[in-house]
Amino acid sequence: MLRKIIRRIMSKTGRFLCRHRGNGFVEAVVSEVSAFSRDLNNLNWDMQNNGELRVLHCLEVISPNRIFDVGANVGDWSLLVSKLYPKCEIHSFEIIPSTFSTLVQKTENNSNIITNNMGLSDQAGKITMNFSQADSTVATACRIEGMEFHDQYYSSQIECEVSTGSQYLTERSIENIDLLKIDVEGMDLKVLKGFGKKLQSVKVIQFEYGIFNI
Repeated sequence: MLRKIIRRIMSKTGRFLCRHRGNGFVEAVVSEVSAFSRDLNNLNWDMQNNGELRVLHCLEVISPNRIFDVGANVGDWSLLVSKLYPKCEIHSFEIIPSTFSTLVQKTENNSNIITNNMGLSDQAGKITMNFSQADSTVATACRIEGMEFHDQYYSSQIECEVSTGSQYLTERSIENIDLLKIDVEGMDLKVLKGFGKKLQSVKVIQFEYGIFNI
């Protein structure tokens, strides 16, 4: 009953707003509704106000020497870390080759950023990544069948390399990580499992709480 009442109210409100499209008040209402929808689904990528920058500032108390950026995309977060902590060693992982190329170009003048064209998972090998030809910087290995957004958006697939955190640390004789930042579109748990017992060497873990978690 309540749902029907709400639907009736929203339908009448929608018709009113449509008839007055362009009006300043109406446009303000539409803008706020859109913002509410984005917040409801955690669709806020602005590091200045979504909490990511605040986390980095909080790390000042431990003076980070080594940070992992798993799911680095085009490198904006890694570059921000490099600016805040110029002496910090940053290991950036980006699995999609075309996106990785952009990452390399944007970070090539930062010697403290180590780029890796692979992802991290619970097993080393290859996995199938889903992405859009229109924007390969947004990709996922966890396409959910029946989710309308996924069915419409993820139109292409590509086989990509993955390793495990444990293997990566062993190969490079790395003993500790100050911050492990994970932004991998639903693959978070696999990344964590891939570190095995070496996860104990990580001081702080940050992962994206987004639409997959919801």
